[in-house]
Amino acid sequence: MTCCSRIGDRVDLRFIDGEFSWRYRNRLSAEREFSIGRVRLNPYARFEVYYDSRYSKWSRTELQARVVLSSHPPLGVGKLL
Repeated sequence: MTCCSRIGDRVDLRFIDGEFSWRYRNRLSAEREFSIGRVRLNPYARFEVYYDSRYSKWSRTELQARVVLSSHPPLGVGKLL
């Protein structure tokens, strides 16, 4: 079983309609990997906020949640039918 969390910062420097602007992004993510029999599950969530210099405010938030499934050894097509 594996578990981890991360915090990441990023700055985007860009030109929009010929004008320079920048955007600061801060991301928090967490995931945990575990197995049920031969199937591995890896659920994770990610939350990100954006500060945009064009508006001088926090302009956007984003939340993602997913689960990645895999098997070990991999299941062949013949085993699924």
